[in-house]
Amino acid sequence: MEHEETDALSTPEGLHLIQDELETVEDDLLTEEVASSLDGCTISTASDINPLPPPINIYWATINIVLLVLVFIISTLLIALVWHLAPRLPDGESIKIPTSLAQLRHLADVFHKYKDDHFAYSLLIFCSAYIWKQTYAIPGSILLNLVAGALFGMWIGTGLISILTAIGSSCCYLLSSLFARPLVYKLLWRQTMMIKGKIVANRRHVILFLLSARIFPFTPHWLLNISFPFVGIPIYLHFFTMILGMLPYHFICVRAGRILSEIKSVSDIFNAATLAQLITIAVIFVAVGIISKRLKREPRLPHLVTD
Repeated sequence: MEHEETDALSTPEGLHLIQDELETVEDDLLTEEVASSLDGCTISTASDINPLPPPINIYWATINIVLLVLVFIISTLLIALVWHLAPRLPDGESIKIPTSLAQLRHLADVFHKYKDDHFAYSLLIFCSAYIWKQTYAIPGSILLNLVAGALFGMWIGTGLISILTAIGSSCCYLLSSLFARPLVYKLLWRQTMMIKGKIVANRRHVILFLLSARIFPFTPHWLLNISFPFVGIPIYLHFFTMILGMLPYHFICVRAGRILSEIKSVSDIFNAATLAQLITIAVIFVAVGIISKRLKREPRLPHLVTD
């Protein structure tokens, strides 16, 4: 009887059955590993009903929120200090974060004059402002992306803002992990669970999934930055997929910054053609993951059975 069972398992059908069983066990282990970061709340697919968040300790939640506010105040004061200590601008000009294209053109002109005499300090001001905006998910980074194109050129500008974006979003990741847990549990738990389901569903190709999410032009990146600490994405993976995934978007912005004087509105930058390009790249990454997953499910040639 034992010999017959061994022979049955030695057939191609038997080997394929064993292989499927091992993949099932691996899937279960991966699901448990990924779900362990959610304080015991297991979610297997994106279609699962939204679970209730874990209970919140009011005392620790208050401390975390107070610390988060203090970090924001201190970092904002440091940014203000950097700007205050900057060498005097020509003709009594002032530097402020632009909120419109008109202010952006004026800022680019001021920076052009300023960086010739104080390049290092102008770079420090730009980098500190960019990281600060990314850290606290403050809208308007596209305007600074255009400034980068106008000041530093296409290739240096693209590389610079890609690195700054990754640094700022990683700071957001860390602040969320350290202090924002009660806010996530209270305000963003449903969205976090949806992201969790997507990650578990794409766990075998999570890098391709993260890259496609970053490339897709309508992704709420601030939500990913805040929720990733609670869905099992390590910070190093978050950092590098942020750099690579945002490169096409940054390249388009910086390229537009080179012709800043000709831009009348944001729609001149992200027209139907550029949006289609970003969506196509994102779809390609998703398709690669799906095709790879299906290929792994195809029957494999049996191993040679030896006595």
